[in-house]
Amino acid sequence: MDRSGPSIMVFGIVLGVVGAIMAWAVTTNAEGFSINTAGLILFGVGVLTFLIGLLLILLGNRSSTVRRTEGADGRTFEFQEEQHRSI
Repeated sequence: MDRSGPSIMVFGIVLGVVGAIMAWAVTTNAEGFSINTAGLILFGVGVLTFLIGLLLILLGNRSSTVRRTEGADGRTFEFQEEQHRSI
């Protein structure tokens, strides 16, 4: 079972929390560097990373199976089954 989706989501949550703390809870000022802007960037990257992980979970757990059967008259039939696996 592939665990990359949930791991990426957790990483996104951590980035988002650190970014939110830097953006809205830190009140110090630094010369030439805005810690609040860096926090907003980290928060945005965290949200985007979370969404990518969610997308991997939703789309990554699908598999399809192609089956070929031969009929009584010698013709070959193909059909595709969509299978979903849960985590």
